[in-house]
Amino acid sequence: MKSWPSVLSDSLQFILTSAKIKTHFLITIQLSLFFCVASTHTAAKELKLALGMVDYPPYYFQDDQDTIRGISAETAQKLAKQLNHKIIFKRYPFGRVVLYLQTGEADMVCQFFNTPDRAKAVIYTGVPHAFESAWMFIKKGSNINYQNNLQELSNYRFGGVIGYSFGKAYDTANYLNKQNAVSEQEQIKMLLAGRFDIALGTKPTIIYHAKRMQVLDQIEFLTPTLADSPVYMAFSRARDDAYELAAKFTEALVEYKKTDEYRQLLKKYHFEYPKFPSSD
Repeated sequence: MKSWPSVLSDSLQFILTSAKIKTHFLITIQLSLFFCVASTHTAAKELKLALGMVDYPPYYFQDDQDTIRGISAETAQKLAKQLNHKIIFKRYPFGRVVLYLQTGEADMVCQFFNTPDRAKAVIYTGVPHAFESAWMFIKKGSNINYQNNLQELSNYRFGGVIGYSFGKAYDTANYLNKQNAVSEQEQIKMLLAGRFDIALGTKPTIIYHAKRMQVLDQIEFLTPTLADSPVYMAFSRARDDAYELAAKFTEALVEYKKTDEYRQLLKKYHFEYPKFPSSD
C-alpha cells in the first residue's frame, strides 16, 4: 500500500496533467473557432459576371494572354476586389445575357444601358462608369446622308445586333425597317452583302472587328451620333441582395472615380473623364 505522501503526490500529478490537457483542448477549440471566423470574413464571395460571347472593345475583350480587359471589365474587377468579391467571367451569346440575369444564372453585368425592359431584370448602380455612343455606318459609296432626323431614313433597311440598345430614338422608332444580326461580325458581313443599308454600333467596337475582318476600308460612319448613353453595372433581381450589391458598388464607384487610377484607366481606353450625377 502506498504511503499517504505518495498518494498525495500521485493525486497532484493527475490534477496537473488533467489541467494541462484541458488547457490544450480549450486553446485548440479557440484557435479552430478563430480560423473559422477569419476564413468566413476573408473568403471572397464569387459573382458570376455575364459578358457577350463576342468581344466588345473598349468595354470588354480578351487579350492575347486570354485575360479579360476593357474599361467596364477592369472597373468591375477593381470594385469587386475592394468589396471582397471575386468576379467569375461567363461568356454567352448576348441574347442569353438578359435571360440569365432574369433567371439568376448570372449575377451581374458590367456594361449595360439603363432601359425600361432591362430594368425588369436588374438593379443598376446609381452612377455610370463610362459612356457609349451609338453610330450608324454604311457601305462606302452608298451615298446616304443623315441630318439628325431618323424619319428621313425610313426608306432604308437598318441592321442592329440581337439584344442591343441603340438609344431611345432608334429603339422606339417603329416606323423603321429593322433587322438584327447575332454579332458584330455577322452584322458587318450582312451590310457589305447588301442585306441592309444602314448598320448601328459603337464606333471603336465596329472599327476593331472591321480591322480584324480586313474590311475597314469598305465602311464609313454617318454623323452625328445616334445616341450618347451612360454605361452601368447591374445586378440580377433574382438575387436577394441585389439592392445591397448595387448600393455597395455605387458607393465604391463614387470614390473610385475620384482617383488618378480611374483617370488613367479612362485615358488608357481613350475616354474623357465623364461628369457624374450627384450621389446625394
